[in-house]
Amino acid sequence: MEIGSGFIVKIVLGNKGIDFPSNYSFLFLLTFISISISYLALGSVKEPPDDIYTKQLKFSEFLKKALHILKIDDNYKLFLVVQIFGGAMALALPFYVVYAKDVLGITLGMVGIFLSAQMLDSVISNLLWGYLSDFVGNKKVIQISIFLGLAAPLIALITPSHLSALFIPLSVLIGFFMTGQMIGNTNFLLDISPPKDRPTYISLRGTLRFPVIIFLLIGGIIVHHISYTLLFMVTMLSVLFGFILTFRLHEPRERVAIKEMKL
Repeated sequence: MEIGSGFIVKIVLGNKGIDFPSNYSFLFLLTFISISISYLALGSVKEPPDDIYTKQLKFSEFLKKALHILKIDDNYKLFLVVQIFGGAMALALPFYVVYAKDVLGITLGMVGIFLSAQMLDSVISNLLWGYLSDFVGNKKVIQISIFLGLAAPLIALITPSHLSALFIPLSVLIGFFMTGQMIGNTNFLLDISPPKDRPTYISLRGTLRFPVIIFLLIGGIIVHHISYTLLFMVTMLSVLFGFILTFRLHEPRERVAIKEMKL
């Protein structure tokens, strides 16, 4: 469905018989229908039983617990910082297609091709990320996906208007990056968080990643007031810093292996 969505976008936006804004309204309607079906399917899934902790904490006690985790768990704090700088990809993410259309002169129909390429490689890359996650470690998944993400703004910077087809490999890299980040970050978080404290670790991560949301606004301001070139350069440098920080992360599975060897 995700792969085919790009071709649907190409057909609808490339159809001169459907004027703006009717073409976009039709795409939004199809999106709403697809998400509704997915929501109903998810609601029918039965969650397996797990350990239940009956002791309830007051909100003030929960905050103390959260602050204590941030104080003692250096690997977790570094993981959060890596996520923020890796998430700086969000600075430029909404603007690649706009840049390709306004600056490189691609047609609206080509947008669907880019989306299909991105979705196809998101699906295919699951095999690579799944293998690395299982047998190598999620630190490597985070590192490699961020490294691939670095190439996206670089390609945007060096692509001339007569070679706009280079945006297809850019879309591929974005697909690899997004899937790798989702799998690597989620599984790394599960690896480093104790089962009893896992909800706290997850909620803290969701809260402290708020700069990633602000990046979208910052990206729009840079494009509107300065240039696409600066946007892509800031994105690349921010993500590069996040990539460098990944080398300081500790793979939790290595500690488990060491303990098992000692036993």
